[in-house]
Amino acid sequence: MRNLCDGVTIALAAVLALEGVASPAQTKGGCSLITPDEAASVLGGKGEQNEVGPVCVFVDKVHHLVLRVSSVTYGSKTQLVFDESRKSAVGQKAVVKDEAGFDGTAYSAVYSGMSGAESAIAALKGRVMLSVSVRDDGGNTHVAGSAATLDKLRPVAKKASDRL
Repeated sequence: MRNLCDGVTIALAAVLALEGVASPAQTKGGCSLITPDEAASVLGGKGEQNEVGPVCVFVDKVHHLVLRVSSVTYGSKTQLVFDESRKSAVGQKAVVKDEAGFDGTAYSAVYSGMSGAESAIAALKGRVMLSVSVRDDGGNTHVAGSAATLDKLRPVAKKASDRL
């Protein structure tokens, strides 16, 4: 299944290698940036929560949705990584728009196609990059790549950004 976060990660790895940037450093764990109730407001139900390094994942097996939250820093190269992640989303044919209301720069990316759907918000706050996304998890519902899902994701991403 196509995944905006995975595509962004691949693009970033290439940029980082060319720029001589070290691996990202964890800031706050993703699970400290979002509550289970906030995740449920996006997923439509309680999800199973797991944290691996800087990434927090909520999986709702009933609605076949996965919510991912992460925050990392690339030091002085964080702006470059943020800009490249946006270009990567555009290259994957996502609908990308600037997002207002964040303390810093933010954009949303929405993808819905034959291989699944995903909505994501990336925010840059100082030298920290936040990523909050929801994607379909095999249910082929395409709910994740909708304006309604993005509308649910926005306030949760904003709260996560405020907690950085």
